[in-house]
Amino acid sequence: STIAIVARPQTDQNGWPVDVPDGSDIPQNGMVLWLDANDVDADGQIDSGTDYLKLANWADKAGKDHNATQTTVFRQPEIRANQLPERPALNLLVFDGNQSLAFPTISQGRTFFWVLRRNPSSFVHAQFFSLEGTGTWGSQNQWRYFWTNNSSINEGVGRKNGEGFGIQENYTFGAGFQVLTLRTTDFVPADLIGKEGNSENYFTGNIGEILVYDRALTESEIRLVEQYLGSKWGIAL
Repeated sequence: STIAIVARPQTDQNGWPVDVPDGSDIPQNGMVLWLDANDVDADGQIDSGTDYLKLANWADKAGKDHNATQTTVFRQPEIRANQLPERPALNLLVFDGNQSLAFPTISQGRTFFWVLRRNPSSFVHAQFFSLEGTGTWGSQNQWRYFWTNNSSINEGVGRKNGEGFGIQENYTFGAGFQVLTLRTTDFVPADLIGKEGNSENYFTGNIGEILVYDRALTESEIRLVEQYLGSKWGIAL
């Protein structure tokens, strides 16, 4: 008979695999939201047994109780593993054009990070992040990240996988899994994930992680967060 030996990754004192960065070295000052698809209960330990789970409560790891919730089962995104060849053990949230999560309004967002992938079938008038009842964050019209009239967004700094891009340029929201960074010129509020704020247009794609700060991070701080996200999710910067 043959005995199969399965090598499990080493873990730290919190049960987090040592080959997956836990974000302990990223800036904490000003962090008002931290959502991680691999720690949806925000207990500091990587989740297990959550594959195919419908997510009703995405707990805030920033400790600010900006938990993202959805009570309607049909509208709950699904947690899925084996979505990334580079990181098959990591979970992503699946939004298939019907899901959204709402969190208590963050009125003073200045620096934002998302790890996400847009499905080519995603409706151009959908949005992955927004403010309920408003067009603040706009849509993905012309395959922009933010087709909006909001000057604090339009005049801000946009970065994709560590490289700058023009927020008002068309066709910037390309395919592929990516680290998206936005530093606005003034506070921009938000409270919704997966849906345009002023319509029933829902995002189609995957979201792995979201971080929001209530201050303008410096370029070196931004790079530090991007490096953590890129290393964790297997995204080349």
